Amino acid sequence: TPKPLATAAMVHSMDAMSNKWRDDPVRAINEKKAAREAQALVRSDAQARAARMLEQKLKQAQKGVEAREYEQAGAIDNDEEYRQEMEQRRRKLLEGGSDSDSSSSEVHDPFMSKARRKELKEDKRKKEKREKKARKEKKHKKEKRCSDSD
Repeated sequence: TPKPLATAAMVHSMDAMSNKWRDDPVRAINEKKAAREAQALVRSDAQARAARMLEQKLKQAQKGVEAREYEQAGAIDNDEEYRQEMEQRRRKLLEGGSDSDSSSSEVHDPFMSKARRKELKEDKRKKEKREKKARKEKKHKKEKRCSDSD
């Protein structure tokens, strides 16, 4: 019995226009066109979804900003603790007892002698000690007046 002949292989890859319609170029072209249209539809749908999501996020962010601005405006006006803290800072600056005062007359001098630097440091320490003692006495007198009036 003779063996059946093998099917002929394709001569060129372009002969296979489509996996489904290997030998029908018209159907292959129609299939490719449909695939392109479906891909364009999917792409446009994805872009529309992304635009909607972005719009929602922008709206939420805007609402959040407006809410924060409203809260901050109300908080600054109504916050008694904030007012007290600002008053304390103001008093401290007026007294001049702030260590963080940037207008301090003390500036580092690299050419100052070590002995002079030590002397200034000691003077500063003594001055701070005197001021602390004065504040303590002032507080003590105030407490004493309050207790005497009761």
